[in-house]
Amino acid sequence: MSIETRVARGARFLDQTLPGWASMIDTSTINLQSSSQCILGQLNRRDHRLRAIQDKGSAGDFYQALRKIGFRFGQITAFMAAHGFMVRLRNTERGGEAWRAEIAQRLPKPERKPRPLYVKDHWSAMEEYLAQEARRSSHNYISV
Repeated sequence: MSIETRVARGARFLDQTLPGWASMIDTSTINLQSSSQCILGQLNRRDHRLRAIQDKGSAGDFYQALRKIGFRFGQITAFMAAHGFMVRLRNTERGGEAWRAEIAQRLPKPERKPRPLYVKDHWSAMEEYLAQEARRSSHNYISV
């Protein structure tokens, strides 16, 4: 199964279990080899629903949170690999890009505002046009 397919599966899992998760991820720091910068590590730090699973004051990672709700270590590893949360070292960048793409699909698209037209722009364009025309022909145009 491709990394992109596994990541899409992981994103769907998060959609169901942690609605709004995509807005909590800093896509510029995604690093699937870091327990604090991976998807689950970032969510673990930012979402109170995950922190509540851990003991108060614990600086634990997502593995600890999953263990507390009943996952055994082998299950956690298989789950994380099957859902794109864990990738081989050589696929770290590709996995990060796949997560960025999934997150981008879930975030609202920024509205593009049309660039306002300013009178200065029109005058500049008109002056440039008139100057070009004056060079092409022998007519004398009045400068604006």
